[in-house]
Amino acid sequence: MSIEYLTLDEIGIKDNNNIWLEKVKINDINTEVKIDTGARLNVMSNKFYKKLKTEIKNSNVVIKVFGGAIIKSLGKVQVTVVNQSAQIIAIFEVVEYDGNPILGYMDCKRLNYISELNEIKKEVSTEKFIKNHLDVFTGIGCFPDKVKIKVKHGSVPIINSPRRVPIKLMEKLKELLKMLCYKKIIEKSKEPSEWQNNLVVIEKPDKSLRMCLDPRDLNKNIVREMVEIPTLDEVRNKLMNKKLYTLVDLKDGFYQCELEEGSKRYCAFSTPYGTYNFNRLPFGIACAPELFQQLTNKYFGDIQNVCIYIDDILVYGKTKEEHDEALKKVMDRARLLNIKFNPDKIQYQKNEIKYLGLKFSEKGVEPDEDRIKAILELKSPTNLKELQSVLGMVNYLRASIPNMADIVEPMRALLKKIVGGYGVIIVRGHLIH
Repeated sequence: MSIEYLTLDEIGIKDNNNIWLEKVKINDINTEVKIDTGARLNVMSNKFYKKLKTEIKNSNVVIKVFGGAIIKSLGKVQVTVVNQSAQIIAIFEVVEYDGNPILGYMDCKRLNYISELNEIKKEVSTEKFIKNHLDVFTGIGCFPDKVKIKVKHGSVPIINSPRRVPIKLMEKLKELLKMLCYKKIIEKSKEPSEWQNNLVVIEKPDKSLRMCLDPRDLNKNIVREMVEIPTLDEVRNKLMNKKLYTLVDLKDGFYQCELEEGSKRYCAFSTPYGTYNFNRLPFGIACAPELFQQLTNKYFGDIQNVCIYIDDILVYGKTKEEHDEALKKVMDRARLLNIKFNPDKIQYQKNEIKYLGLKFSEKGVEPDEDRIKAILELKSPTNLKELQSVLGMVNYLRASIPNMADIVEPMRALLKKIVGGYGVIIVRGHLIH
């Protein structure tokens, strides 16, 4: 007599706290099976077996279930199981219990559920990684260096009148300001500021509030930093033909950059509840990407097998060992510096990753399908600005389009004119073919 082990009342893989169920057809009967990748056999209830009207054969299998109880098989049946991707002949043990048929590991694999299992395992692995580095994935970080906003000599300060905030958003804005003050991202202005920027308040789909600075007048007077941001070709050469990738995103990136005291006065804004200024680098400031890239390069740029683009740090490796060593150094460095990553945006141990409009893997590099789709769905440009936008988008794909320079030359020749749909049609043709 052989003993098989099966968990009946605690299926191993769950999704949103529900048992993992899949729709199948067993001998022409539509049903849902429970997926138990820890089980070494398949099981169905006696009640379900009676619907099949098929022969049952003797079985000497004894099943030990979760909790230690023993169930004797009433017999075994051979059935056809069909799902959307496969059809198999499978053996099920028939037992007295209430519930859906249970599919064990081997037949999960034959019905192609194993690939889905691998994805779930990766999710579990990601959660475990975050849990092991929880201090790096919680709270608001802050780089050791303070950043300075430089304004052109002789610039005339501009005070913008505060914009009206819809009455229904007033209370939410009050709470948001209170929260940002608590986190020391902003503070109440201690004295009148020569520069005052507009505030933009947007209600997001989840009804929470997004508060943005509109520093368009300030931006005209800012001195931009000369910082090397990686080119697309440099990124391609680093990332193609690698076995493993992990992408981490600095949480609320710019808010991890503290402004030096003299720069805070440039980032003041008025609200119905008074005037505030930013203590951290606000989104929308023209020089913010360069200032941020400076800091990420300074503190993470010396680590091998790391690609840094603004607030994204992509770790890669030709081997798992090479990848894991670099990732450990990134985590240790972040912990030492009090830098925080976003747990919702991590892509952990991927064999293939989408980055900057391209898809990288061990096979090489190819265009991201989403980027191609976006270009194909573009409306034909009708003015100079729209044409420049089209050229900017297709530029990401230049390495994948033969004779790209010749193809876009007619569009470049039209840059100083108001154009119709000519240029994008040419590019679409080459993308399709």
